[in-house]
Amino acid sequence: VEQIKKAAIVLFLSSENSNKSDNVTKEIGIAVSYLKPIIPIKLDNAPYNINIEYDLCNIDYIEYKQDGCFSNKMLDSIRIHLGMNNNNFI
Repeated sequence: VEQIKKAAIVLFLSSENSNKSDNVTKEIGIAVSYLKPIIPIKLDNAPYNINIEYDLCNIDYIEYKQDGCFSNKMLDSIRIHLGMNNNNFI
């Protein structure tokens, strides 16, 4: 909980296992309650569990590419949430 409170953003790595986890569901709920920006990254096609879906229903997700590379969309989203431009984000 303390780490979520300190976080500037929360990256949610969505997978079949994470969507079944009660702890992940609680962590997403905590992030929502502290108004933390959440960036969901779908590692597979598993649907969100009902509670995660409720919390993330208005948030677009980013698909993790098969070759293991994140898209520019994810990096751009992180930059926006952190108030960074391309020059100060590696």
